[in-house]
Amino acid sequence: MHIGNIYAMLGAWLSARSRGDDMLLRIEDIDEPRVVPGAAELMMDDLHWLGLDWDGDPVFQSARHDLYREALHCLENLTIDDAYDSPFDARNDHTPAVGSAPNGAIAGTTPLIYPCFCSRADIRAASAPQEGDRFMVYPGTCRRLIASDPDTVRRRLANGDRHSLRIAMPADTNPRATVQFDDAVFGHQEFNLARDVGDTIVRRADGLFSYQLVVVVDDLDMGVDDIVRGRDLLRSNALQIAIRRALIKAGFRKAKTQASAPSQHAPQSQYTPYNPENPRYAHLPLIDNAAGRRLAKRERSLDMGVLRAHGVTAEQVVGYCAWLLGLQGDSAHTSPQPMSAVEALQEFYEGVRLACEELNIDLAGGDTTASVTGLTVNVTAIGRARRSDIVYRNGAKPNDLICITGNLGAAYMGFQLLEREKRVLRGVKDPEPEFKGNEYLLQRYLKPVARKDIVELLAEEKIVPTSMIDLSDGLASDLLQICKASKCGARIYLDRIPIARQTTAFAEEIHTDPVVAALNGGEDYELLFTVPLALQERVMRMGGVDVIGHITAENTGAYLVTPDGGEIRLKAQGFRDKE
Repeated sequence: MHIGNIYAMLGAWLSARSRGDDMLLRIEDIDEPRVVPGAAELMMDDLHWLGLDWDGDPVFQSARHDLYREALHCLENLTIDDAYDSPFDARNDHTPAVGSAPNGAIAGTTPLIYPCFCSRADIRAASAPQEGDRFMVYPGTCRRLIASDPDTVRRRLANGDRHSLRIAMPADTNPRATVQFDDAVFGHQEFNLARDVGDTIVRRADGLFSYQLVVVVDDLDMGVDDIVRGRDLLRSNALQIAIRRALIKAGFRKAKTQASAPSQHAPQSQYTPYNPENPRYAHLPLIDNAAGRRLAKRERSLDMGVLRAHGVTAEQVVGYCAWLLGLQGDSAHTSPQPMSAVEALQEFYEGVRLACEELNIDLAGGDTTASVTGLTVNVTAIGRARRSDIVYRNGAKPNDLICITGNLGAAYMGFQLLEREKRVLRGVKDPEPEFKGNEYLLQRYLKPVARKDIVELLAEEKIVPTSMIDLSDGLASDLLQICKASKCGARIYLDRIPIARQTTAFAEEIHTDPVVAALNGGEDYELLFTVPLALQERVMRMGGVDVIGHITAENTGAYLVTPDGGEIRLKAQGFRDKE
C-alpha cells in the first residue's frame, strides 16, 4: 500500500469507529488484467501492521460480476425520463432510439444505457480541453448517432462492432441535472451532470464493468453510507450520486440495513442509522511530494513495503497520516514553533536531497555567497542520453500532430496573484495575503516541475517525437521556435488549448483573457512536441497529453484557429517581429 492509501484508510477508519459504525474492507480488483498477484494479501498485512482493523470478511470485486450484471440490467430498463423524472425536453434527445439491451429494441425516449462505438482517441479529438483534474466530458457523439440514425446503430450491433455502454445524463435544463451534496472537508458542492460530468462508461468495450458503476453497486449492496476518499474524486461523486439514485429508482436490491444494534466500537448514543439515499462524504486533500506534485504510486519510496524495510515504524506512519488529517493533539504542545537558522538550513538540504531522489540525479556541488535580501538558488542540470533518444526542435514535418502536456497559463496567473497581493498589502504591517481557492496557481508558479514522467511514458509507448521544446516562454513563442527550426507552419485550435478551471476563474477575476496567458504567459514548463499522425492512438493512450493542432507547410505560416474558423497569426510576444 502507498502512503496515500493509508491516509484515506485512516480517515475512513476514524470516521467509522467514532460513529460506532462497522468498518468494511473492499478489495477493488475489478480491472483484473492489471491486478498484481498477491497484492491483496500484502495490503491486508500492511493494515494489520498499522493496527487498522475491519469487521467481517474482505469483499473482492472480482467475485461480484453477477451482482454488477444485475445492476446494469436494472439500469437498462430505464429511460432518461424514468431515471431523472423529467418532462418532455427537446434537449433530451426525446426521439426513438436504440437501447442497449441485446434485442436492440426501439424505445420512445432515449434509453438510460446506450452503446458507444467511440475510441479514446475519437473522444479526445472531439472533447473540450481538459481542466486541472483531467476529467473528460464525453462529447455525445454516439448519443446523437442513436437519435439521428438508429438503423446504423442496429447494424453495427448486429455486426458485433466493439462498443462500450454509457449512462446518459439529463439535459442541463432539467432540474435534476444539478447534483448537490455537502462534503465534510470541502463544504457544499454543486455539479451539473450535463456540463461537468457528461455521459459516462458503465461497461468497457472489453466487457469489464467500470469503477464508477461497481463502487456504487457495492456501496448499496454492502450498506455503506460513510464514504472517505481523495479530492480527485470530488467531481466523480456527483456522477456516483446520480447512478445511486437511478439504481434505487430501478428497484435494484433493496439496500441492506445495518444491524439494529450499534457496533461494538462505540456507545449507543453515537450510533447513526443507515441511510442509503443520503450517505456522508469526506474528500481529503491530496498529498504533494517534495517537488510540489501530487504523489503517485510510481514513487515507490513511499510504499509500505519499502518504508517497513527501512525501519519506519507503524506509529510513525499513522502519526504522519493523522497529522495530515489535522489531528494535532494538545495544542499547547503541538503549536508551531519558530525555526532556527540551522534548522532552516537543514530543511533546505533535505529538500535538495528529496528533489535529487525525485528526479534521479546527483548533486555535484556549488558555491554560497552572503546576501542581505534573501536566498537565491541557481541550478544547472547536465545529463547524458543516447543520440537516438535525443529530440531537437528541427524535426517537425507537415501533418505531424502538435501535442502539449498538462495545462497552460496557470503559472502566469500564479504570478499575477502574487503581484496583486503585493500591491494590495503594500505598507500593511503583518500582511496576510489571500490565496484561498488559488493554491493550484501558486503551486504552478512557485514549484515548477520538469515533466520527467512524460518522457518515461513516451518511452513506455515507444513514441519518439519528431520535435520537442519546453514551454517556458509561452505557447506562441515556443511553437514559433519549432516552426523556425523545422522550416514549417502550424495550425493550433483555440478550443483545444487545455486551461485549468482555476486559471479561467482568476483570469475573469482580474479581467484578463486566459487564452492570452496560455499563449504568452510562459513558465508553465510543460512539454510541446510533435509526432507523426500515425501515432495518434498511442499518444491518446498516454493520458496527460492534448493534441492541439498540426504542422503545415512553411509558406502557410503559424496561426491560431478560432471556433468560428477565423485565423489569428501567432506572434512571439516580447521579441521584435522581423517578418
